[in-house]
Amino acid sequence: MVFFQTHGLTGPTTFLYHHVNDLQFPLHFHVAYECILVHEGMISVDMNDTTYNVSKEQLIFIHSHQVHRITSEHHSKVTILLFSTDFISDFDQQYKERLATSPVISYSALPKIEKLQTVYHQKAFLYDVLSRLISQSNFIEKKATMNTTLLHDLLLYVDNHYDKDCSLKRAATILDYDYTYVSQAFKQMTSLSFTDYLNQYRVSQAINKLTHSELTISEISRQCGYETLRTFNRNFLKYTNMTASDYRKQYTAS
Repeated sequence: MVFFQTHGLTGPTTFLYHHVNDLQFPLHFHVAYECILVHEGMISVDMNDTTYNVSKEQLIFIHSHQVHRITSEHHSKVTILLFSTDFISDFDQQYKERLATSPVISYSALPKIEKLQTVYHQKAFLYDVLSRLISQSNFIEKKATMNTTLLHDLLLYVDNHYDKDCSLKRAATILDYDYTYVSQAFKQMTSLSFTDYLNQYRVSQAINKLTHSELTISEISRQCGYETLRTFNRNFLKYTNMTASDYRKQYTAS
């Protein structure tokens, strides 16, 4: 997904937002901080070995470098907001090594992010989020283990190589890990084989290109790392239960 490339940072000061329907995205992380605002339906966010359900008029705050997965059981309409540490530098200095235990925040009415047109409006909104977060949540220390470091390395590898030849053996060689250990550890941490994760990631990237570009399906297939259109079509159908052309038609109709 273009929105997630470079993990949410396009410059030293970044405030990016993107409206998405029926959000699905496999495990990933950003250098940027993230808020996901739910306008319709509900999403589930898996992080810190916990599943958080986020409903209408709620948002979830996601820390920098925090690995998370997003799913929508049914229809949802959300705004994804990514912002650099510059916007909340005081909070970042104090809390960058800690994680909120209650990151879901309720609003009587969520603001429209597109109306926050100046840096002052943007910071005012973010500091309101942080004030609510600090008032309602405890914070725990981040735990860095060899496996969490490995997972970050592998997710970063996929993000940088999904559009070309991308394999766990190649990743293990580049990262200087034993292949068997990497394979077992990845499955344990994600409940997915590396191949399944890679295909989910590629399909997620393809969905964004289908809905936010005029590229043909063949072009999208190649840009997402598939050597044949047949393989792309098979995997797209597997993970979305519809063809790529039907997905684009459905999105355009909505």
